[in-house]
Amino acid sequence: MIIIICVNPIIKKYYGEDCINVFVNHVIELEKKFKQLLNVNIPLRMTDEQEKKFQKERKCFYCNKSLYKLAEGPLEKNKTGHVWFIDKVRDHNHYNGKYRDSTHNKCNLNAKQNKFVPLEIDKKLILI
Repeated sequence: MIIIICVNPIIKKYYGEDCINVFVNHVIELEKKFKQLLNVNIPLRMTDEQEKKFQKERKCFYCNKSLYKLAEGPLEKNKTGHVWFIDKVRDHNHYNGKYRDSTHNKCNLNAKQNKFVPLEIDKKLILI
């Protein structure tokens, strides 16, 4: 049996009676590497332009609802004299630190980062 392992741009071919064990061990090693990569949490990095956009933003990136409510909490008076609660946080990609957009705190916490990498096995690459 021949097993061909392709992790772009690397292609490995292995011939032998123990090729299944070699394949499984390789997948286990890949899992360890991906686990390290997926546990990264790079701090937020924002440009001055992004900070200005954040300050002006009025709608949540995820649910598109207003980030301001008439309520108690951190307060800001608008031009009409109403008192508003500001429910706005900076959402960012934890893998690269890039700012995404303004969100509600709850929406931000509900937005999940993928913690898995799918494994595809193409029958055409397994030759018997």
